[in-house]
Amino acid sequence: CHIQDAFAVPQPSRLLFIAGPPGCRLNEDKKQTLSVLRKKFTRCYEPNTAYGPYDLQIGAVKTKSIEKCQLLCQMTPACTHFTFWTLDGSCHLANSMDGEKRIEGVADFVAGPRTCGAGPAPAAAAALAVHM
Repeated sequence: CHIQDAFAVPQPSRLLFIAGPPGCRLNEDKKQTLSVLRKKFTRCYEPNTAYGPYDLQIGAVKTKSIEKCQLLCQMTPACTHFTFWTLDGSCHLANSMDGEKRIEGVADFVAGPRTCGAGPAPAAAAALAVHM
C-alpha cells in the first residue's frame, strides 16, 4: 500500500497498480481535503516549490496544515508567499521586501500566495465533480 497526498500526480501507465480517491464520496467531514484539492486544481498551491528567503520576520511555525499556513501568511502584514513543509507541518513565510525568490523542485514542500484567486477553472471544477 502506498498512500499519496492531494498533490500526487496520476500515472496511468503503471502496470499492476490500482489507484483511486480517498473515498467514493467526499462528505462534510472532508471539507479540508476538498478545499486543498480545489486550490491544487486552480494552481493556487504549488507542489515541490518554496519561496525564500523565509522566516526573516518570524521563525518557522508548526501549523500542521497548508490552509492554516496560508492563513498565517494573511495575518502577517508583509507576507506575500508561504511555504509549507509536509514532513513536519512547519510553515515558513516570505516577503518581497527581502528579495523573495521562487524555488522549484524542492521535494516535500508546497507553496502558495497570500490569497488564492476566485474559483476553479471549468476543467478543474469538472474534475472535482468526479470525486463528489
